[in-house]
Amino acid sequence: MNKNIAVIILAAGKSTRMKSDIPKVLHPICAKPMLGYVLDLVRDLRIKKVITVLGHKQVEVRKQLSPGIKVVIQKRLLGTADAVKQALPALKNFKGTVLVLYADNPLLKKETVIKLLMHHIENKQDATLLTAKLHKPKDYGRVLRDKYSSICQVVEEKDCDDFQKDIKEINTGIICFNKNSLASSLKYVRVNNRKKEYYLTDTIGIIYKKGGLIDNVKITDINEALGINSRQDLASANKIMQKRINEDLMKKGITIIDPDSTFISFGAKIGKDTTIYPFTVIERNVKIGRRCFIGPFAHLREATVLK
Repeated sequence: MNKNIAVIILAAGKSTRMKSDIPKVLHPICAKPMLGYVLDLVRDLRIKKVITVLGHKQVEVRKQLSPGIKVVIQKRLLGTADAVKQALPALKNFKGTVLVLYADNPLLKKETVIKLLMHHIENKQDATLLTAKLHKPKDYGRVLRDKYSSICQVVEEKDCDDFQKDIKEINTGIICFNKNSLASSLKYVRVNNRKKEYYLTDTIGIIYKKGGLIDNVKITDINEALGINSRQDLASANKIMQKRINEDLMKKGITIIDPDSTFISFGAKIGKDTTIYPFTVIERNVKIGRRCFIGPFAHLREATVLK
């Protein structure tokens, strides 16, 4: 990737709707903390300048970070714009593209992010949003366009009027910024009266009013943009990730008789020509050799080794 890219990962939030004492970003998906998938994505993109904003139970979350990742603490959880603002001093001498990611978006694919970054950089935009069109766009911010069809604002659902709620084009939350445009627009973000928070999406309207260039890249698979806010979301993400894991194993020469009833954790190693029968659970760090037959109704616990 272009060396002139920095990433800010927002990982400061609580688990309010999860009803959990565990920090939200540490809840596992196929046995891997959701934050881990976002960190893997950034590593695969080979982006060197990475800042993670921590807050709630930051000592626990920090343990998941690898050396070289800059940590910034958001002492008061005042919203996404405030979190990014806390991270900017770590980019004091940086000039280029800033990609904002969320630690509770574990399903985002590398190819999608590359497409977003390339479009942003090649077209020299001030901001580029990752958007989607949904038939029932509940819980997502709506993308507003002017009479020339240019993006002019993003309105969070709680602040939408009846007309805006009917808009099908949504903001996934993933945004690329020109660093200078981001820094200057953050100065004008005001607190939202309903939530008493500062919204990062308010920067879009500010950039537009200043005559900045704003564009979007449409996501093809809306599942990639799933943010985890509840146990129901967690279950949905597990299902999607499990499908990906099973499909990847089958591409590598492993037979899975019934993928829908086979549960394999992230990081399990399985040799070629092995067959996995239905209702089998394979936990993390399990190693299975070639030409094995596993199941049905088998449970291989963590660190089991079959030669």
